[in-house]
Amino acid sequence: MDVEKICGLINREFQFEPGVTADTPLLSSGLVDSLRFAELVMLVEGSFAVTLELADLGYDNFDTPRQMASTALDASR
Repeated sequence: MDVEKICGLINREFQFEPGVTADTPLLSSGLVDSLRFAELVMLVEGSFAVTLELADLGYDNFDTPRQMASTALDASR
């Protein structure tokens, strides 16, 4: 999964200023709250045609775009 594509999707959808980078913490920083988190998961799943497991969605593996890309890549296998 392409980290830059995820950053672009997040920046377009959520319009954070300044834009997010590969290592921007989204959950632990509070940028993404629980409602927006659901949107974010659906965005990643839809964009990469994957289904993410609930157990894979947390601060330890879905906090930054880089972690999201890795988690989505694992889900696609």
